[in-house]
Amino acid sequence: YSAELECYHESIVVHDIESEELRCSNDFDLVIVLGMNNREAQRVYAQCYEYKLNQVPVVFGNDERGLAFGAANWKSIDLTILGMFHLATQYIAGLERKGAYAEFGVFDGRSFTMACHSLRNVCSEFCAFDSFQGIVGALENEKQLYVDGGYFANLETFWHNMEVAGCADLPIRAIKGSFQETLQGRTAVQDNIDHISVVHIDSDVYEAAKLALDYVTPSLINGALIMFDEFHAFGANDNKGERRALKEWLRENPDISVEIYRNYTSVSRSYIVHKE
Repeated sequence: YSAELECYHESIVVHDIESEELRCSNDFDLVIVLGMNNREAQRVYAQCYEYKLNQVPVVFGNDERGLAFGAANWKSIDLTILGMFHLATQYIAGLERKGAYAEFGVFDGRSFTMACHSLRNVCSEFCAFDSFQGIVGALENEKQLYVDGGYFANLETFWHNMEVAGCADLPIRAIKGSFQETLQGRTAVQDNIDHISVVHIDSDVYEAAKLALDYVTPSLINGALIMFDEFHAFGANDNKGERRALKEWLRENPDISVEIYRNYTSVSRSYIVHKE
């Protein structure tokens, strides 16, 4: 990317992390991570730990991790998450009342920008729950895919991306803290989130997903959508991750049933919620 960035040489410092040590400096206002592909960019992003701790926004520059700058349209309807949000917009508009969008595990806010643009006219507010310290509570049998501290993006990065993507005008709440701290023993009603029409669980691991489901239970509107981002992870094992969380939640709430709405991406699934 050197040639493309040359015109910014007075305001941008380029570091090749493969050939030189990445040293944190308080002189930077923003860190942009680039890579030859998404996997490489994710690896480099994880190495920017000190910048995140120092409250510097760290964002992706790769197309694969681009933010949403507008709502999807019918041409976007495929197996992507953006297509899922467009379908959600059409479906949610038919519910009996307007409710909030709640996302659990927002990372840097990429999917949250998609939700904001797609659902801005059909959801009452947008709630982002994350430790902003990475994954918390991965079980031993989940560490083959997810480990504590993985997918760490700081709160400054989230708000930076909301501003850049044109979402800052919306009623957004960011709730920082591990779910064991912010959700355990609480419900959304206690946080004045009385009605929820879309839940997006992107917490990857069982404990966090189960805490999120318990938290939203009394606020779910009949017909609400629940999106699970890693539902088919772990080889679609019902005893791990988000699948285990859903199985236990349904067992504990016999007045609630779900029906499949749509599979999307390679591991994601959404459900419609029915409450008796």
